[in-house]
Amino acid sequence: MLKSKFVLVILAATQAVVGLASGKQSPNQVTEEEYAIYNAVIERLYIQRKNPSLIVIAKRTESEPRSQPGKGPILGGAKPEEMKSALKSIADLAPAYQARNTQPAKLKDEFNLSVDYVLVDKEKALALIAKDGAEMKHFNKKYRGSEPVGLVGLSRVGFNSDATQALVYAEHWCGERCGDGIFVLLVKQDGEWKVRYETIASVS
Repeated sequence: MLKSKFVLVILAATQAVVGLASGKQSPNQVTEEEYAIYNAVIERLYIQRKNPSLIVIAKRTESEPRSQPGKGPILGGAKPEEMKSALKSIADLAPAYQARNTQPAKLKDEFNLSVDYVLVDKEKALALIAKDGAEMKHFNKKYRGSEPVGLVGLSRVGFNSDATQALVYAEHWCGERCGDGIFVLLVKQDGEWKVRYETIASVS
């Protein structure tokens, strides 16, 4: 009995070493490519548009049920044919996105943003926001410079087969009845991820 347990331990350790040597990561481990996508999305949606000096990010990814990707309107005034193509691309990525988001994953201090950021417990941050309703005095006092973005939540990323397109969900809470959830389609161009389309999933 002891011998069989010892063999199992050795096998598990060997598999872990082989996995590390081959560069493979656990399905629950957020990848370097995902962090590159998070950086692009946060810069475009929150830093460039709202100009905070601090980004507050929920330290676990979002995995709750939400609207089906590819159903909402495309933001930015796309022409009908372009909108149709964009929605199809998002819908095509939906299975990969959903498969990656069956459970939350822990985010690490591996973001590379143009402003400071902090990882926080989502429930505690939302409780702080709920204290103030629309004004968010307690939240803004604790996380100075984060207004008007508030708290940012991110999903895991779904990729197409050759990892040139990606779909991610991003949301933010900025007070009572303030915030939104957006599906973001990105494309990889010259080695960098670029936001291509955004479609609204929810609005507070």
